[in-house]
Amino acid sequence: MQHIWTYHAAIPRSRRSGFEAAAKDAAQQFYDAGAITVHDAWEADTPNGSFTSFPAALGKTEDEAVVFGYVIWPDAETAEKCMEIMGNDPKWSCIPFMEGDGKKLLWGQFGPIAKT
Repeated sequence: MQHIWTYHAAIPRSRRSGFEAAAKDAAQQFYDAGAITVHDAWEADTPNGSFTSFPAALGKTEDEAVVFGYVIWPDAETAEKCMEIMGNDPKWSCIPFMEGDGKKLLWGQFGPIAKT
């Protein structure tokens, strides 16, 4: 069964070109590790909600944008192998568009329930 990684992050708007370059590099590394699909996106419309929202969940400031991405793997085992590689390979040691300690990053792993 396919396995999905997803993330949301708040990235400084001034670092958009760095984010785009890093996303392309990371996508190639994910494909090299067996990913089926890799998508990254820059916010188009992420309004503040009255209860919660992407900006609120990430602690986004006015000079930041919300980014979203996901990787689809053929199975959990392939995803786990990539995770192990990421922990031991220097090319994964620093994601240049991220700042600080990851406080503005949400990520998770999911299994599909419906595909149309």
